Amino acid sequence: MAQTLDPSYADPAFDEVESLLRAVPPEARERTAALALADEIAAGRTKQRALLTRLEAFEKAPPIAAAPTPDTPPEVDAPAAPSEAAPREVPASAPPTPEPPALAPREAAVASAKPRPSGPVVMYTTAWCGVCKRAKAYLDRTRVAYVEKDVESSEAYAAEYQAKRAQHGLRSGVPLIDVDGLFMVGFGADGLQKMLEARGYL
Repeated sequence: MAQTLDPSYADPAFDEVESLLRAVPPEARERTAALALADEIAAGRTKQRALLTRLEAFEKAPPIAAAPTPDTPPEVDAPAAPSEAAPREVPASAPPTPEPPALAPREAAVASAKPRPSGPVVMYTTAWCGVCKRAKAYLDRTRVAYVEKDVESSEAYAAEYQAKRAQHGLRSGVPLIDVDGLFMVGFGADGLQKMLEARGYL
């Protein structure tokens, strides 16, 4: 299920904005609209905190325990009795190629439990967007592969962008960052890092 992290809701300035909206006098024509907007901000911030809590819980989940190994060692065939036939020369063969060391049970469990992304991060941008440039610089620094899709340079990209917004109930804005099914409208380094870690990019 796709989820959205909107970094703007984490701005402490929203406290003051919400208070001012709820302080609009009852006789004012804008009272109803102000209260509706204040309720929308409160709901968005509640959703933001819930999603961050779920991401943190995912990161703190204990690794999958490895199955216990049996105490009894595997059976080994008894060596064959020496033959009484005359010895014969056997040509020397190349030494066997050493096998890579096997992972310890706990390391193997952790490796198998870590999610693997299904593809690169997809970022919908515009050429004039400064926040898009900061988001791309962050992904470059963290060496995370991504595909940039300028919604103003391609009708196909614009249609794809609008379809994802409609499908997942996302607000308008760029960049729209798709982290293997987790979505962020805008850019916040901390929130994006949690999403990348949750999907196995970091």
